[in-house]
Amino acid sequence: MSEAIVTVKSIEQTNKYSKTIKFDWDAEARPGQFIMVWCPGMDEIPLSLSSVDDEKSITFKVIGPDTEALASKSVGDKLRVRGPYGNGYDLSSKRVLVVGGGIGIAPITPVLKCKDVDAVFAARDAGEVAYADPLGEQYCKNHWICTDDGSMGEHCN
Repeated sequence: MSEAIVTVKSIEQTNKYSKTIKFDWDAEARPGQFIMVWCPGMDEIPLSLSSVDDEKSITFKVIGPDTEALASKSVGDKLRVRGPYGNGYDLSSKRVLVVGGGIGIAPITPVLKCKDVDAVFAARDAGEVAYADPLGEQYCKNHWICTDDGSMGEHCN
């Protein structure tokens, strides 16, 4: 575990409800781990890593004052991060099936770069799951999308 002040490299609107912040951090991390994030104007909050390479990222749903404060950051702003925490995923199997729903898709995105990955992405509507389809096309052997309202993929309510 380590603690660092990192600089925001990029911020993107991931989908209708979520944002992704990218930053460089040399901490060793595994898919499925999370970090604690803090900046002025918000409480420290746990967020899953959506990328565990040298360039780390967090993807989060903007749903309250803390994530609103985080979403208002700009490129060049500083964040304090601690971690990573948790055991991460065991990826020793030859083939992996990942299932993620809504913002729960974020912590499984690093797993998609493994070979022989199948994925099921589920969400309330197309606005919540849209970014998962290109990831599935690029990295997965097979992938399926299900939305509660049927606006993308299978109608699975």
